[in-house]
Amino acid sequence: MTKKSFQMATMRDNKLGRPPGGIGWIVNKNFPFEIDCSFINDKISLISYGSQSIIGVYLLNGSQSTKRDQHEEMLHKTIALANEQKINGRETIIIGDLNTDPTRNKINDAIDTKIINESGLVFLEAMLLQKTTYSYKSPIGQSWIDHVLVDDSSRENIQVNIISSVHNMSDHNALSLDREHFIMENKDTEELSSCNSSNNINQTKHIKQKWTNKNYKVRNRIN
Repeated sequence: MTKKSFQMATMRDNKLGRPPGGIGWIVNKNFPFEIDCSFINDKISLISYGSQSIIGVYLLNGSQSTKRDQHEEMLHKTIALANEQKINGRETIIIGDLNTDPTRNKINDAIDTKIINESGLVFLEAMLLQKTTYSYKSPIGQSWIDHVLVDDSSRENIQVNIISSVHNMSDHNALSLDREHFIMENKDTEELSSCNSSNNINQTKHIKQKWTNKNYKVRNRIN
């Protein structure tokens, strides 16, 4: 098996709709960093490697006040976790199903968008040219509820694409994430570090990390 996985079952808290299976990550074993994964709860997970952190979310929403309060609580908890990671000097991305569509004319979407914008985050895929302009499709329509959130100041070196495929059996489209970043020396991975033999000073190499490359792939999975 060339991949390893981290997963956690999700508790069903609504009798309506399909039951959720859980949240998780699938990581290629050739990924050149040691992966640390933790589950904050059954809606939020954190995967870390090197100086990077990715927060995966699966935030439910609803018209009932209790469901709405739970959703907003999880959104605030996600943003607080991202801020904690950034305080610790880690580049942080939030990715997943936020059940929030910033282009939809609904009060809950407007509230969530305001919370996200006021925290200094941006919906990155919405700021880039996309061939596919929705991430979720159902018999009653399409919506844009799956997102990549980043600090506005760090969005220039990240490319996000919404991928639509006839082979996709899910009602959600996949999001691909390509980012260019600097990786400091990793003694266990020669290709990601170098040493100047003339003065023995460790050099930093500029690496373009393609998440769709089979050798360096990390996938967020929501069943």
